[in-house]
Amino acid sequence: RLHLGYISATPRGQVPFLGRVAEKLLQEVLGVRTGGELLEAAAEAHCLFSRGRADQLLQVALGWCEKERGGDAGAMQKGISFSDTFGSSDEPAALRRQLWTMCEGLGASMLAAGLVGEKLTLRLKDSSFEVRSRAAPRGAAIGSAGELYARALPLLERELRRGGAAEGGVPDSTRSHARLRLRSIGVMMTGLSRVR
Repeated sequence: RLHLGYISATPRGQVPFLGRVAEKLLQEVLGVRTGGELLEAAAEAHCLFSRGRADQLLQVALGWCEKERGGDAGAMQKGISFSDTFGSSDEPAALRRQLWTMCEGLGASMLAAGLVGEKLTLRLKDSSFEVRSRAAPRGAAIGSAGELYARALPLLERELRRGGAAEGGVPDSTRSHARLRLRSIGVMMTGLSRVR
């Protein structure tokens, strides 16, 4: 369960299960900028969205949402992820900050859904659109931003040390080491279980 005080102050872009299209609709039509404002606009949200989607958004605003997926109500989802595309960067400090932001978002989503996971996968897309997926060894069930970051950071660091390709995605044999330039980072957890 997510504490109401936390979700009330959470910017709508970090509210779990709220995609960019819904986020834009809430901002432009209802002026909603935080989870608390989403709760205040519950009646209007029911006019803007389908009944099921509006109910789900209200549950998120209340901090006790479980994402509906249809089928067996008791079925556990297989994975949960959080990713973003950003301006291409090869600065290690900026990439670490971006990874932290993704871990914060995933941690908030997991907390809202009452989930922890055992296996973390880091997904990196470089400037030539090559995708690299790197998995950490399965470990103890985790779900907080700090725990996610601690498990994901060594994967990112290893890729930063390996470097990247030159322009056009073709390795440049004339350079001893090209810096990895990324445009997207995503973090996914599988091996999910409910927090008891």
